[in-house]
Amino acid sequence: TEQGATSLPMRTIGQSQTAHGVTVTLERGYADANRVLVAYTIQVPSGFANSTSGIDGKIGLADAQGLTLPLIDGQGLNGDTPHVSAGLVTFDAEPLRSGITTVSLRLTFLNVRAAAETLNGAPLTAGPFTFSFSLPVAPGRVVTIARTSVVKGIPVTLERVVITPSETRAYLRFAATAGISADDWNAQAHISGTGWDSRTLQPPSDPADLVTTGTFFVNARGEHVTTWSGDFVGHHGEWTLTVDWIWGADTSTPIRQDQVSGPWTFRFSLP
Repeated sequence: TEQGATSLPMRTIGQSQTAHGVTVTLERGYADANRVLVAYTIQVPSGFANSTSGIDGKIGLADAQGLTLPLIDGQGLNGDTPHVSAGLVTFDAEPLRSGITTVSLRLTFLNVRAAAETLNGAPLTAGPFTFSFSLPVAPGRVVTIARTSVVKGIPVTLERVVITPSETRAYLRFAATAGISADDWNAQAHISGTGWDSRTLQPPSDPADLVTTGTFFVNARGEHVTTWSGDFVGHHGEWTLTVDWIWGADTSTPIRQDQVSGPWTFRFSLP
C-alpha cells in the first residue's frame, strides 16, 4: 500500500506554538535515508479560512549544523474540524551523512497566512514558527547499477537505486533536449518483480489519510530522481526498472514541451 502518515512508524513530536491567534502543531515525524516526513496542523481563529501554509512551499528544514534539506512535496487535508487544516511535507534526506542513525532538525514556517471569510476582510499573517526536534533515521539499501540503455539513439543511465521502508528511488541521467532546461525534465518509470508491480499499488481506503504517491525532482548533482512511495524492502530476486518515457516542460512564455517514448529497461538482482 501507499505509505502515508498513519502507515509509517511516525515518531510523536507534539510541539505547539501560538502567535496572533494561530496555533501550529508538529504532530509526528519520520526519517529514513531517502526522506523526512513531518505531519502538522494549523488552527486559525474564527472568521478566517483554513490556511494552506506549509504545503505552499514556504517552509524550511535543516539539521543542527544548518544543512538544508530540500522540500520535495506537500500534501494538505482540511479535515472535519472548522478552521483546522492538516499537512504532510516531505524533504530530501540525501544530504544527510551516510549511516546516520539519529538526526536533530529545525523546521521553520516562515509565516502562516489565512484569508478572511468576510468580503474585503484583512488577511491574517503570523509567524515565523520554528521547532526543534530529533528523529531516528531508518537505514536504506543502496544498489549501484551504473548501466546505460540506448533507445532511439537516446542514452539513459541508471546510476543507482535506494530502497528504504518509506520509498524507493531511482537516480537517472539523461540529456535535456528541445531547448528545455535539464531541471524541467523528468522520467516516468515503474519498478516490478515476480508477483508485484509499482503501478498496481493502491492508496489507503481511508480518504482522510495523508499519503505520498511518489514524485520527480532533480538533485544538486543534476541527477533525475524518480520515486515510488511504499515499502519495497522485502522484495528480493530479480527487479526490473522500466523508464516508460522522458518528458520536459518549460512553462515560461512561449510554453515548450517535449516527450520521448522508451522503454529503457534495466534488470538487476537483490539477494
